[in-house]
Amino acid sequence: MLNWIQGLFTAKPKGRLGIDVGSSAIKLVEISSAVQPLSLETYGLASLGEEALSESRSLTAAIESIRQGGGDDAGGGKTDNHGEIIFKAGLPSNSILGAFSDREISQIIKELLIRSRAKARRVCFSLPAFTTFFTVIELPPMKEKEIHAAIPYEAAKYVPIPLDEVFLDWSIISPSTSSGQAPSTGLDSELDSRNSPQARASAVSSSALNSLPNGSEQAVNVLMVAILKEAVAKYTKIAQLSNLEMGALEPESFSLARALVGESKDLSIIVDVGSSFTNIALMDRGSIRIVYNTRKKNHQETGQLNEDAVVEGINSVLDSYRAKSHSVVSPKCILTGGRTQAPDFDKILKEKLNFEVLTLNSFEKINYLEGLEPALKEISSSFGVAVGLAMRE
Repeated sequence: MLNWIQGLFTAKPKGRLGIDVGSSAIKLVEISSAVQPLSLETYGLASLGEEALSESRSLTAAIESIRQGGGDDAGGGKTDNHGEIIFKAGLPSNSILGAFSDREISQIIKELLIRSRAKARRVCFSLPAFTTFFTVIELPPMKEKEIHAAIPYEAAKYVPIPLDEVFLDWSIISPSTSSGQAPSTGLDSELDSRNSPQARASAVSSSALNSLPNGSEQAVNVLMVAILKEAVAKYTKIAQLSNLEMGALEPESFSLARALVGESKDLSIIVDVGSSFTNIALMDRGSIRIVYNTRKKNHQETGQLNEDAVVEGINSVLDSYRAKSHSVVSPKCILTGGRTQAPDFDKILKEKLNFEVLTLNSFEKINYLEGLEPALKEISSSFGVAVGLAMRE
């Protein structure tokens, strides 16, 4: 049977629902939107395990094969030529999205909604690492409408698959060395099939528009994300079969940034180690600057997480950013993802990195019943994406 973790307290009809379909688990969080500050209404987790993903079998057979809960999920994408390219056409068979049909996934979600007693029906879904591709594009000084026209041309230089297979979304980010308000940390990925992928630019926030150069010689930095059309179509069908209204699709890195970093403008590095991928997102002045993604590397003999590979990825991202921004500020490293709970993992990273390493409570920015503290602490590292999705306005 599925290994369910569920919140058993009553949820209110009006809430925000976030569902994270990870590599081997589906997580749900509902947050009340009726009052401030935000409060947790319910949560749930369906853990499938790697055994259920390793063979092509029906959902019933897969459920019967499960003995223990599976793992966690991955994060954002890839940029600045870091890591191996995991963004390509087709959904990987060792993931829930690739191993199960739309109907089978919707069955799990409907059961999760019932057991968690979630009431909200407008949902924000996560976009896994293998469905998104990030890059930062530096453009010469130009007006907003010129940026709209330039994005598809620039995207063709970086995106490793044909542009007719992806949606493009983008957001202007303020220069890392300038003063002024930084734009929001999230892209608006409420993708409409009527919109051309070459014309998607609704992500530009008002603060980002204010950061556009006005007759100056300042270059424009644009964070661009390409999203597999196949993944968008699959999520749309899953939502329909689950009797849910599709509110938004969001890359995991943005959800994690909302839950773990919030409005902080400090230099931060979010390290998300899931069951299949390691994702590293660097944030500065409230904006994501670099997203590094690679398949999780284990020690060949023991199968344990290779801490040196994680450290190498963190240092690579930080060195790349410092080379461009000339920043000498020491970052804080925030660990998340189920695999970061390995014994002494945080201590090992702190010794090797020589700067602050933190493991934060993914639920700390929302209110919850005091009696839930032990249960939430136990699952916190796996729920960052789902919490961030539910926090999305």
